[in-house]
Amino acid sequence: MLEWKAWSFNLPPPSWNRRPTGVPRDADLFGGGLPGGWTTTTMYRSWSGNFPLDREQRRLAAIVSADIAGYSRLMGRDESGTLAALKGLRREIVDPAIAGHNGRIVKTTGDGLLLEFPSVVDAVRCMIQVQTETAAKVADMPEDRRITFRVGVNIGDIIIDGDDIFGDGVNVAARLQEIAAPGGMCVSSRVHDDVRDRLEAIFEDGGSQTLKNIARPVQVWHWASGSGSALEPVRPALAVPDRPSIAVLPFQNMSGDPEQEYSHRSPTRARPSTSSRSGANSAYAMCWKAACAKPVDGSVSPASS
Repeated sequence: MLEWKAWSFNLPPPSWNRRPTGVPRDADLFGGGLPGGWTTTTMYRSWSGNFPLDREQRRLAAIVSADIAGYSRLMGRDESGTLAALKGLRREIVDPAIAGHNGRIVKTTGDGLLLEFPSVVDAVRCMIQVQTETAAKVADMPEDRRITFRVGVNIGDIIIDGDDIFGDGVNVAARLQEIAAPGGMCVSSRVHDDVRDRLEAIFEDGGSQTLKNIARPVQVWHWASGSGSALEPVRPALAVPDRPSIAVLPFQNMSGDPEQEYSHRSPTRARPSTSSRSGANSAYAMCWKAACAKPVDGSVSPASS
């Protein structure tokens, strides 16, 4: 609350030799007042020492920092073409992916984006989608004209100021983006811990690194386009047979006599023939010397691996 403090003090008359008109020289004015000509003045001053500040707004969020690798070089070569290509990527790939994963564009710079996501899984999945689709779109372009993004992802407690965000978590995301490879992504260990069991994406351990103007070392993980995608479906495990199965492997002819090869393969040929009548999969007798697979019971041979 706003407090007021008051100070009262006495001011002497304009001239010590002058007295108010009609006041006797020997009048005793101290009984209830001041000597002749003296006045009492009170001054007020505001005091804000106890005035409470508005509490800052905070929230936990996933922060994404992205920029274009070699942007200055691209603009120097072809300003109009680079700008048109960037707008096309934003319109067709980047902005729809951000909206589809509940993200928010905090701010844009000439070659960069600062994004906020309520879910770190959505943030990483969104960036993998952007990087994968962008790589496919620019694959046919000359390498020196391709637009590729570098992405850094972090999670942390951020300060909200209007539409902008601040905090150490934002700074770490920006530094991670700086060490990411073109077309790739660099995430903090906290992000990796949250997504590694939830996304079909492969990250490589980048070790503990000291980032510019960040007080503590940060454990980093790298993802590169083509190393695994969060969009790939999880492959189901093979079903376990509901009854016992027997695998018969061919014997190895250790005699060195080629004429004995048939006798060593005969048990393998005979047993699967009996098993196949019970519904088992077709068996193949392996011809070790020719390194080929020969089907038994007339079944079609699979493609050679």
